[in-house]
This record gives sequence, structure tokens and C-alpha cells, in this order.
Amino acid sequence: MTAPSDHYEFPWTENARKLKAWFAAYLLTVSAGLYWAIDTSFTSGLGVAVMFGSLIPYIVSIVFAYRVQRALNQAQLYKPGAWQIIAGALLFNPFLLGFVIPASVLWVTRRIERRIWEGKIDYHSVGVAGS
Repeated sequence: MTAPSDHYEFPWTENARKLKAWFAAYLLTVSAGLYWAIDTSFTSGLGVAVMFGSLIPYIVSIVFAYRVQRALNQAQLYKPGAWQIIAGALLFNPFLLGFVIPASVLWVTRRIERRIWEGKIDYHSVGVAGS
């Protein structure tokens, strides 16, 4: 089995980095908004405004999660299609369970990359479309 060299970047690497950053921004804003809203017994509009403001990093993280999962699917490293990201984003409430989608994509990506580096998955990037 062939593992890539140390300086190799996968087609999904850049999108995974961006997903990680936007997901952190989402978690920070939704938790800050929830804290402020609960701390003021929902009387202050600031907490609710920050919570609704967290929709921006949530949507951006969903876009990057879609791109990462599409690249993994095209490389035939992960069977579920990228359409499931969009379906999950529409079904899960971003304020309650929205963190599940980007977190699961990051977890799967890390697991797949680790298995490639360990040589447990034979990965050849030839013919794999980037994101």
C-alpha cells in the first residue's frame, strides 16, 4: 500500500482547514449568544442577535463540509454522498444539533487521512477531482 509523502496535500485539505476555522467560529458565536441570552433571561436582544448571527458561520461551515465530503466521495474513500450534508443542514436545528454535521465531517476526514498515512488505505490521487 502506498502512503503519500509528508508534504502531500489531499484534494480536500484546504476545504477541511477552512471548515475547521468556520466551525470554530460557529461554536464560539452560538455559545456566546446562548450564554448572553440565558444570562439576561432573554430580555436583552444582544444574546439573541449573536445567536442569529451564528447562522453566518454555520452556513459557511456547511458549504465547506459539503465540499470536503464531496471530495472524499469522489475519491471513493467515503461512501455517503455530499447531498446528505445539505439534507442534514435542513433537518437539524443549527442552534441545537447543527454542530453534528461539521463535527462528523471533520472526524471522518481525520480518520481517513490517518488511515492513509498509516498505509491502511491505498490512495492514489490520479483522476480524483479537487474541490
